Amino acid sequence: SGLTMTVATMQLGVCAVYAFIMWAVKINPAKIFGLQMPEKQDVPKTTQSDLIKSIPLAFCAAGAHAATVFALGGDPLFGQIVKSAEPVLAAIVGTVFYSKAPSFYKVCCLPIIVGGVAFASLKKGVDGSYSLKFDSTALIFGMLANAFAAF
Repeated sequence: SGLTMTVATMQLGVCAVYAFIMWAVKINPAKIFGLQMPEKQDVPKTTQSDLIKSIPLAFCAAGAHAATVFALGGDPLFGQIVKSAEPVLAAIVGTVFYSKAPSFYKVCCLPIIVGGVAFASLKKGVDGSYSLKFDSTALIFGMLANAFAAF
């Protein structure tokens, strides 16, 4: 409806405000979800060099989030199906860009993931036959989100 980027930006903004509030009150509420008392946590000690080094990570995380929101804006069901192929892109990126090939067992799981994505993409036609049917917006932005997340 034209507000996709606004929604993605607001989600990141609200979470950033929440993080700053938690740092200000020095409480880590993560244990609350395990029904335990929250812990005290100091503000992380960062240098300007640390912040500069985190810019590529922040860019990729924001890109992955925004692309995911766009993918779910097309066809939400198919957007989730495409997003489930993220481990395949992570294996490719890890091997090509970081020279870190996945383990044998992880490689054995990749065909199962690809098969599951292909199977979930099949839709039954009027005549009873099955064919691949997908939303191009969800496919393009879902794969873009997967690529951003893999880095």
